[in-house]
Formats: sequence, C-alpha cells, structure tokens
Amino acid sequence: QAEDGIRDAQESRGLGDVYKRQDIAADGIEISRHMSISDAHAAYRDYHRFPIISSSDAHEIDDIGKAATTFLMHEVTFREMLLALAGSEGRRIVY
Repeated sequence: QAEDGIRDAQESRGLGDVYKRQDIAADGIEISRHMSISDAHAAYRDYHRFPIISSSDAHEIDDIGKAATTFLMHEVTFREMLLALAGSEGRRIVY
C-alpha cells in the first residue's frame, strides 16, 4: 500500500484502482469521448450505482462537441441536472 493507505504502491491504472477502497460521494462519473458508455459500465463495475456521462473534454478546437450527454430536464439549472443524474421526478439522462 502507498503511504496514504489508499492507493496500491504500484502505479495507478485509473478510477478503478485509485478509489477502489473509498466511498465516493459523487452524483455521476464523467468518461472520455474515447470510451463508450457500455465499455465504462464494464470497466467500472464497482461504480454501477453512478450514472455515466460523456463529454468532449476538448483540448483542441476541432474536438469541441465531439461527445455530449443529453439530459431530459424542465429547465437549465444545476438542480435540474442533479435530478436528471438521479433519475428523479421525470428527469433523466438520455442514452
């Protein structure tokens, strides 16, 4: 184990390694546009309770808008986004 008692001493290979022993307080998990939603569900089985969203995370102009997540909401507010992430009150993520 690493000195912090959280990570393995070996180099981390991503979310599944770094946080495998922690209780994550999050509303969802964002993945890269280079990973499909189904691949993310397979790769992060321990995090099945979280909705998965995708974004372009663009670092170059040509990459803007290449990935997006569609939310079914009544208005554009953070509260509505949280309801959509939770699948509450008729709001949801559209896959």
